Amino acid sequence: VISNGKFSSPIHRVMTHSEEARTTIGTFLIPSQEICIEPAKEYSGEDPLYRSFTYKEFFNTFTQSNCDADTALQYFKK
Repeated sequence: VISNGKFSSPIHRVMTHSEEARTTIGTFLIPSQEICIEPAKEYSGEDPLYRSFTYKEFFNTFTQSNCDADTALQYFKK
């Protein structure tokens, strides 16, 4: 959303080594519920692909979409 479609997140997959232990640390960044999510101002000369929305709107849509981010983001497309 922020890059207005210029960049996308890759699918992350882990290949484990069967003979070595692996340590994983999960970290999460959770913004304020009322933070506005929209394309960055650098892309304001282009037609936005998504309407502005709050994190709260996204999270509610995300959970109603069986936690599928791609499905949830379709709701915010223009």
